[in-house]
Amino acid sequence: MWFDCFAARLPGKEYTPFSEICKQLKAEYGAEYLEESRIPSIKMMHQVNVANIAKEKGLPEKELQIRGLSIPVTEKTFCYTQGDFTPERDGLLYLAYEERTGYQSSNSNQLFLEVLIARGITQEDITGNTERFRTYRKWGAYYWETYGGKAAGDIDRRKPVDTDE
Repeated sequence: MWFDCFAARLPGKEYTPFSEICKQLKAEYGAEYLEESRIPSIKMMHQVNVANIAKEKGLPEKELQIRGLSIPVTEKTFCYTQGDFTPERDGLLYLAYEERTGYQSSNSNQLFLEVLIARGITQEDITGNTERFRTYRKWGAYYWETYGGKAAGDIDRRKPVDTDE
């Protein structure tokens, strides 16, 4: 899976930067950065969410910037367009994010959860049993249960539920 190198990291002091995740998505799937004007029509919602997170964290809104990544829909990424996928008019598969606040959004639930797992958690999250840690555990478990660890292009790794294996 494209995010194995991130998921295998032990919790440290910081989350995996979006720049590293984007680099991996570019290498794996040919993803490209989206110009700000091309970030999907829900950009206003993204801005409101980022502003709220910035306020909670005491970050100046002026310095925050939502970025986007477009991932081509190909045979390798087709799994992202199944189930919980909300295509834009042009069929765009995207990831929107803001590095300083940690905000992320995607029109593919599977991609969103893979990025959540790739971002990881910190030792501070674990020690403090933070909301981030609880979210990571809950949605990480949901990801493995729902998608069975099956990333784009991977074989189905799900273990049968009704066996003693």
